Amino acid sequence: MVTISDYDIIFNLGVLEIGAMISTLLFGITTSQAYTYYERYPADHLRIKILVLSIWLLELCHTTAVLQGLFFATITQYHRPELLFVKSATGFTISFLLSGLIATIVQVKFADRIRTVMGKPWLAIVCWILSFARLLGTTWVAVLLFTIELTEFANRWGHLAMATWFIAASVDVLTAAALTINLVRKRQEAILGKPILDKIIATTVQTGLVTSTNTVTMAICFVAMPHNFVWAAFGFVLPKLFSISLFASLNARQKLRRASEDAPTIYLENLNELAKVPSKLEFTSTPITSSVHTT
Repeated sequence: MVTISDYDIIFNLGVLEIGAMISTLLFGITTSQAYTYYERYPADHLRIKILVLSIWLLELCHTTAVLQGLFFATITQYHRPELLFVKSATGFTISFLLSGLIATIVQVKFADRIRTVMGKPWLAIVCWILSFARLLGTTWVAVLLFTIELTEFANRWGHLAMATWFIAASVDVLTAAALTINLVRKRQEAILGKPILDKIIATTVQTGLVTSTNTVTMAICFVAMPHNFVWAAFGFVLPKLFSISLFASLNARQKLRRASEDAPTIYLENLNELAKVPSKLEFTSTPITSSVHTT
């Protein structure tokens, strides 16, 4: 049973300040990535541009909410810091809700790659269902934090927060695993261009690993250390990791495209097709057409 007397005020305020500072720093990186995107890809589809702008605006709101919560905890009620453990600051609760919304949007976008790249809509649908289930759970947690005390939430509803976090981690792992397996198969079939596929595989694995590791760590801290807010500090950082992962993947397309032009990925099936028409290799100066696969 968690009670207010179990909390260390100084330690917890320090943890929240560190988490807020790291989150703000990562927001700067997110802003830089968003600016780079609009500078490099002015001809992108309007849908993608709106997606990037929407996520950046949500990140701005999330950062503002975290800083408002920190201001309330350390300045507004500086004379009674123990109240932080009675009721969640409004800013912190809003940031929790925005974190779930940002993560869901990014996960839906990444899961859509399973449909477009692998041609397996059923797997993408599973990821979408799990992502929206996580969003519903996050929304209900936020409602509870607005209405009940933290100790009551930890004792009665902590399992709901745990469920949302593990669902989120499962979606990250499932998406990264599916795309990685598909890329590994393509690499085995490729004759040339394997270094490009290696880069894409590494990026895919890192994206899923970073976000899922942070989510699992947050859940572990919530269970192992219920008397402090270390888990909340990880929660401040989590949406930034999702946004940076998405923006970085969008911005990497230009570099991958140039690399594919310099060293195209040629598959055995393409060589077999060309072998049926040897005259194209012997008498024409037209370059061999190759298949370039990037994500």
